[in-house]
Amino acid sequence: MSTLNVEQRRKSSFVHQTPNLVENALLSLDEAAACLRMSRRTFYRKRPQLVASGLKQVRDQKRYKFPASSVRQFIDTAVKTGTLVRN
Repeated sequence: MSTLNVEQRRKSSFVHQTPNLVENALLSLDEAAACLRMSRRTFYRKRPQLVASGLKQVRDQKRYKFPASSVRQFIDTAVKTGTLVRN
């Protein structure tokens, strides 16, 4: 049994996901939501606030895609400020 607490496990699992983001890749909504540790439904609901807070989105025909570099930058900013969206 692991002696890591919940916060340490979450950080360690996130560290393993982050390097796999290719800088020029466009992430689907599901992939972006997974990187932000949100459900698809929560991501849909919060998307306007996330975009207003700096997350970039690209329209690919009828769907939105999210640049991996933007998602990474958004996560870094959220970690530094301690909040996901600006008020």
